[in-house]
Amino acid sequence: MKIKITLLFLFISILSFGQEKDSTKFKEIEFAEKLTYSINSEIFTQKEYQTELDKEYKLPWNSDFYTDKQINQAIDTLINNATIKIAKGSFSNYNLTFNSYFPQYIDNRLIDIFKLSIKKNNISNNGNLLDIQTSGNSGFGSHSESGFKNGNSYAYNWKTLNSSFNIKTAIKKEEFKGSVLFESGFVKGYDYQKISIADVGKQMKIGAYEFKVIDVINSSVILDFKSNIDDLDFKFVNLNKEGYRIIASESIFSSMTLFNDQYQLFKKNPNVSFEEFKEAFHSKYMELIEVKEKKETLRENIFGKKYKVFSASGSLMNGYLILPKYISKKFEITYDENSHEHTPKAPKTAPSESKIAFHFESENEIAVLIGDTIELYDNELNIIKEIETGAFVKTIGKSLHHYNYGKKDDTCNGYRFVKIVYQDAEYIVKGNVIYKLEKFREQPKAGNNELIFFETSKSQDYLQNIKPAQGFEFCEHFTYSPFIIYNVKNEQYNFIKLEKNELFSKISSAFKEANFLQTKGVYNLTFFDEGFYGFETFHNGMPYGVKITESQGTFIAKYML
Repeated sequence: MKIKITLLFLFISILSFGQEKDSTKFKEIEFAEKLTYSINSEIFTQKEYQTELDKEYKLPWNSDFYTDKQINQAIDTLINNATIKIAKGSFSNYNLTFNSYFPQYIDNRLIDIFKLSIKKNNISNNGNLLDIQTSGNSGFGSHSESGFKNGNSYAYNWKTLNSSFNIKTAIKKEEFKGSVLFESGFVKGYDYQKISIADVGKQMKIGAYEFKVIDVINSSVILDFKSNIDDLDFKFVNLNKEGYRIIASESIFSSMTLFNDQYQLFKKNPNVSFEEFKEAFHSKYMELIEVKEKKETLRENIFGKKYKVFSASGSLMNGYLILPKYISKKFEITYDENSHEHTPKAPKTAPSESKIAFHFESENEIAVLIGDTIELYDNELNIIKEIETGAFVKTIGKSLHHYNYGKKDDTCNGYRFVKIVYQDAEYIVKGNVIYKLEKFREQPKAGNNELIFFETSKSQDYLQNIKPAQGFEFCEHFTYSPFIIYNVKNEQYNFIKLEKNELFSKISSAFKEANFLQTKGVYNLTFFDEGFYGFETFHNGMPYGVKITESQGTFIAKYML
């Protein structure tokens, strides 16, 4: 098991306790010395742990994230339904508990992407301000409601939150007043930096935080940050050549503090004995314990400059330092002993599409969802979640009839409902936001066959095409077709980004604005010996050339005359 350790605060608290009980002071110092020695030895000596590969792991920035709108809505829901209570815990101490719940679209990934902490406490007990731990233990539960109403079944499910914050102050009488300032947030993405032994001595940056790589030893990196990062949730992972994460069944720590004096000692002799370590640092521990005010600058004056050590499993091959980026909000809750925990309530049944009874015919295609708002529905057409445009999905069914605003609609406004698989779960989407991928019959002849080219179509499959009672007069749907490239080696579908030059600005007015290539026809798709692809297309009857190049896995299109 990996443990995050801040040794400095551990032995400071130990030594402070030793001051109160002078008879045990030297035993407490020796304990701190032995613990520090053991952890430092772990860094500098190569220990053989049994490792295995986590083939299911994927680097977190390749995950799907909630949109900014969804995150802000989720935090607002959490705030509006939050209550706090102070009660005696399972042992003799008291805890402050925070209870609330999330919107229905929030799923099971909360433990990795959600945070809640106390920024400031103003709750007092009998005139004394409580000492409340700022980080708590969060538990996620669920609340569900289902039934049958107006001839239709319904089912709702919410994720609930219970966070407990330990109160260090002794409480004799349960009388509390005041408020607590919380901060809550969701991960919206990640900053990351790859680090190897070749980077020793280099200045690097992750997000807004600059650091110098002091050393790479075995599976650990030793970094000197220019600013304080103690409150940041860094992670360090090690991947093999195939991109699988290397994990071990045993490891002492994942991150810790290391001081320069200790680093220099172990760097010179990784097998230094405990007696030698104690001889070098015992007087420094004694100096520290005699100082009442434990300031950061003082600790560095005694032990040398402070470094941060991150450790992964196995021999370091492809090490990534990862830092989550959050959308967060601060909010204040006033303590009210008469408040009651809020229970989620089912929304009122919508009078429109939620009452449709329809049937699907089988589909088995790859498609992409594009639109200003992408809503995913359950079988009763209740909105489960909203996702960002550009998600690739598998279609498994489409409705037999066309619908619009809760009724069958055979006019040009009608659309089919499409059943899809997204992130291993089944949903239903409206046919006016889904584009089926259609492989070009004639693929360009290139030196390798790692790329497959697709057009997309919408009106041919999921929109009403023929005007009712008017023979074979076709509906006029203004559609555009995103151009898609599939990378066989990476098993990844890619949009083609647009270089918005002067020529593009002249022809784009006829198309919906987008950051990816879209056309109404692709002709003579060719691979050129110079290493790029090209094709011809038409806008308003005028022919244009399009040049496609690749740079570091990103495809870029440029319009040319």
